[in-house]
Amino acid sequence: MPTPSTAVTDADGRYVLEGVDPGAVKVWALGGGFASVGMSGSSAFGGATNTPYSAELEPGQEGMLDMEAVPSGAVKGRVLTEAGRPIPGAVVQAVGGSAMPPQFAAAFLGMGASWGTAVTDTDGAFAIDVLVPGSKFKVTAKAPSHPTATSDEFIATGGKTEEIEIRMKEPRWLDMRVVDLDTGAPVVGASIAAIPASGGREMMIELLGGGAMWTTNEKGEARLGPLAEGKLRLRVAAAGYIDHNDSEIAEDQTAAMKIELQKGLVIAGTVTLPEGVPVQSIRVTVSRSGGNQGWFHERASVQPDGTWRVDKIKDEGEYKVSARGQWEERVFSVEVTSPSGVEDLELVLQEDEKAKEERVTVTVLDQDGKPVPAGRVQLYRFEGER
Repeated sequence: MPTPSTAVTDADGRYVLEGVDPGAVKVWALGGGFASVGMSGSSAFGGATNTPYSAELEPGQEGMLDMEAVPSGAVKGRVLTEAGRPIPGAVVQAVGGSAMPPQFAAAFLGMGASWGTAVTDTDGAFAIDVLVPGSKFKVTAKAPSHPTATSDEFIATGGKTEEIEIRMKEPRWLDMRVVDLDTGAPVVGASIAAIPASGGREMMIELLGGGAMWTTNEKGEARLGPLAEGKLRLRVAAAGYIDHNDSEIAEDQTAAMKIELQKGLVIAGTVTLPEGVPVQSIRVTVSRSGGNQGWFHERASVQPDGTWRVDKIKDEGEYKVSARGQWEERVFSVEVTSPSGVEDLELVLQEDEKAKEERVTVTVLDQDGKPVPAGRVQLYRFEGER
């Protein structure tokens, strides 16, 4: 994936992009109430290459690319409570239809441009003027002690300002207690996530963005909120316990909840090289493919002393245990079968002869034939090829 290069235009509209990867280059301009022509119809890495904002660069070549910009779309409005009181300090963001690929949008944010984002003032008012014309957008508002609110979808029009009003519901809170299923003892340090039960785009946004999470205290208790609107699905996890994903929070629920976690079965042990030296910085995978025995897949990090532990196994039975790592250009791996309940499993890595046959050595040279230090090489295997 190409590394984004960004710049800010000066008073004359001039810009210089440095560190651009050779090859097909696409350039976007967005900000100050303007967007480059055709931006909403451009594609990240496909489509026509001979557009006014595309170029083909050879290694070491400097290119000149002038762009025409047109007025971008805009949106303004207010964020209010259900009772009509303004909410100052709410973070408002336009989410949707830019053709700019995510890593480029992130680069704009990294420049401090606050791309598509605003903060409401004392009257709850906000304005955003960097919407790509012809694209669909929704506006989200987030504020402390209030669930996230989202506007209806609209299409941005160049030179036009969409006016909207976002009403944030009163905060919803829920008290929760997490205990051990067998003993009733509080589970300390359990992590709790509440994710939209509807799934789809909303759930993915929560998962990718980290979502709202809480941790139980020394009494196994946590106060969840402000919770998002609608029915929510709970995910509760704690070390040594099987993850709990079976409970939901009803749309109108306010009563406290108790979650009982079941202790997990364990497979644990050590990883060493053939010489008996402990290894670290790799992961051990414990898995079972499914069928009548049930599906399972969990990874554990190997500690500095070579020990590892998987303690969330639900069902008794046989499991595949594997590990793989590379040292001094030699690839080592191991794969064994173990029953649950084993806590002294010794994994001895062996040199992977097959990996020798599959190894590809690449030398990267510049146009003068000199080695390029610290170059990044990626190897892709296409479907159907060996």
